[in-house]
Amino acid sequence: MKKLLGTIAVLAAAMPLAAHAADLPAAAPSYKAPVLAPTPAYNWTGFYLGASLGGESETIDGNFALGPGDWSVTNTRGMWDAHVGAQYQWNSVVFGVEGNFVGLFNGNNFGTSSCGAGCAPAAFMSANIVDNIWTIGGKLGWAFGPWMAYASGGYANAQVNNSFFDAAGLFVESTETRHNGAYVGAGVDWQVWSTPGGALVAGVEYRHYWFESVTATPTLFNGLANPADNWTIQPQADTIEAKLSWLFNWGGPVVARY
Repeated sequence: MKKLLGTIAVLAAAMPLAAHAADLPAAAPSYKAPVLAPTPAYNWTGFYLGASLGGESETIDGNFALGPGDWSVTNTRGMWDAHVGAQYQWNSVVFGVEGNFVGLFNGNNFGTSSCGAGCAPAAFMSANIVDNIWTIGGKLGWAFGPWMAYASGGYANAQVNNSFFDAAGLFVESTETRHNGAYVGAGVDWQVWSTPGGALVAGVEYRHYWFESVTATPTLFNGLANPADNWTIQPQADTIEAKLSWLFNWGGPVVARY
């Protein structure tokens, strides 16, 4: 009887404790904070426009199509450039496309060359890439902080003026030709000043251009064509330029999550 009474007393004491425990709120589930991929401090995604100043060196090789005589004219001048492009950053890789219009200073500063056995003694050829080179091509870059190194390449087109002078230095005949071609280059860009919506970008780029040969009929000093002196012209050029652009950002770079 005493054991029964003791058991009842223990159960009676435990019941309020169990009821109190049942009233306690359930423990909240624990969550781990999501791991976010690092966001690059500099954004290279966007479109841009700008201008450049630099130097250009050119070589224009030619020969008479119907007879002996060949020449090679070299020239060095200053150049300017206007460019527009767009690029997209994925992790550290930057893909882009860019169009350029290259103007050349001293358009009347012709290089000269003798023209070999096909010309009278002391007669000479004079030539230069007269007005412009224009290009459209791609870029592939690697971004590291405010810096981006890149390679470039694509289509190019140039205008060449080639003239023939006699031994007395008097103008005889000339051609103006346009040449399709290509370019390859490499450069480095630096975000000098970065804002949430864009950046001021300075850079330097080297390019080598080569162009197809074109055979043309020269026009004499009196305006008449002279097919007997048809000649073939093939130019190539190199440029190095300092560039300044404004990059208009859109969105942010794509960052891979692992």
